Amino acid sequence: MKREAAPAAPPGRAGAAEKTTRKSPAPAAKAATARAKPAPPPETNLHQGSRRSSIFASRVSPAEFLGRSRSSGGGSVASTAEQLAPLRRRPGEDPTKKKERAAAAAAAELQRKLDEGESLVRELRSEVSALKAQLENLLLVNAELELQKKQLAEDLSAAHLKISYPAGADEQKRSEQSPAGEPEPKSSPPPPPPPPPPPPSSLPRLSPIRQGPTPKSENMRKSASLVEFYHSLARHSRDGGGGGGGSGRSADARVSIVGELQNRSAHLLAIRSDVEKKGGFVRVLIERVRSAAYKDMDEVVAFVDWLDGELSTLADERAVLKHFDWPEKKADALREAAVEYQDLKRMEMEIDSFEDDPALPCEAALKKMALLLDKLERQILRSAQLRDAAMRSYRELKIPTDWMLDSGVVKKLKLLASTKLASAYVKRVKLESTQHPEREQSQEALLLRGLGFAFRVHQVAGGLDPATMAAFEELRRQFRAEPPEAIGPLSPKPTQVT
Repeated sequence: MKREAAPAAPPGRAGAAEKTTRKSPAPAAKAATARAKPAPPPETNLHQGSRRSSIFASRVSPAEFLGRSRSSGGGSVASTAEQLAPLRRRPGEDPTKKKERAAAAAAAELQRKLDEGESLVRELRSEVSALKAQLENLLLVNAELELQKKQLAEDLSAAHLKISYPAGADEQKRSEQSPAGEPEPKSSPPPPPPPPPPPPSSLPRLSPIRQGPTPKSENMRKSASLVEFYHSLARHSRDGGGGGGGSGRSADARVSIVGELQNRSAHLLAIRSDVEKKGGFVRVLIERVRSAAYKDMDEVVAFVDWLDGELSTLADERAVLKHFDWPEKKADALREAAVEYQDLKRMEMEIDSFEDDPALPCEAALKKMALLLDKLERQILRSAQLRDAAMRSYRELKIPTDWMLDSGVVKKLKLLASTKLASAYVKRVKLESTQHPEREQSQEALLLRGLGFAFRVHQVAGGLDPATMAAFEELRRQFRAEPPEAIGPLSPKPTQVT
């Protein structure tokens, strides 16, 4: 009969038994003693084999154990996971991938540094090329200055020769007046001994001066001019050297042209005097400009006139004011607003005072009115552009802006354009048609011109006044010779000027 297998041990005990069988921490001494012991009887080995087989038979897989635990309900999933945790293998990080990532990061860093180095090299090359171009320009300027210096040196030598020439000419005249064999008078002092010849590099080359017929007198004149020129150059070089103190004449020679202008210019001296003496006066003007705040443009115009009168006492307004903290932005804005306002007022007075002269020919009178309308259109357009550009800054600087609106001076100009220019133009066309009724073609042309002018005024002013519209209707009826009912009104309801 076969021996029945032993009953399966519970999982906990089986695990303990397995751990017991796996662990064999026997030291070396115990191992030696075990070797010396006799072999156990066969029955004992058989019992151990059956026990080991029962242990291995009782081992189950993690999945079966998890299913049993869930079916029995004896343990939770967390405890099961804790029991199975030692059975799992945690995969470690691959060292090859780590090395590859480190190498890639190092390569990216090197590439970044290489790009930065290349950009720096390009910038340095561009700077070097710019410096080379600047150096070439400076060399060209230096060459031009050297040529100018050389030309000035030649002019200076020629001037010295001209200065020394009259003495040689007098000697030549005396030698020519005296007989050939007659000795020279003893009263004349003997000529000074010639100085030692100067080094050739320090003096410019002199061309021979031929003034007399005989070679002896020519050589004497050359020697005299050469001696005088040498003395003058030696005196200049001695005065210009870094030795002891020179005379007043040498000090004047060392003064440059720029220094002469700066130190002796009456204009610059006056500016310097104003900066030193009128500093308090300028500071008072600065405070007045900064605190200026008006509500009426007439007050602004009066203030600007007063300010210009005060600044006119300075030698140079801009040159003096740049030495102080002058509020240039506000002062310029006040001047700009005052000038534009005065231009509008002058335009208003010009149109208001306009009267058509019947003595003028019709063509000249119509052309004069058209030019005045052109001027009015430009003035209104410029005022609109200034309003769009400077309205905000004027308000920040406390400058009045009501006059720039369409309800200000511009409205008066538009009304005058409608009542004065358009009315005068239509009346002149009507007068011309009544004086020359036989010219039908010219009357048609006049009608077209009057219509065009009225349309321009209508566009500029935004409408025509009733008197102008009535005059134009009468003119049209006269040209067509038709009753008003057949033609109909040109404009049933005149547009009011806004």
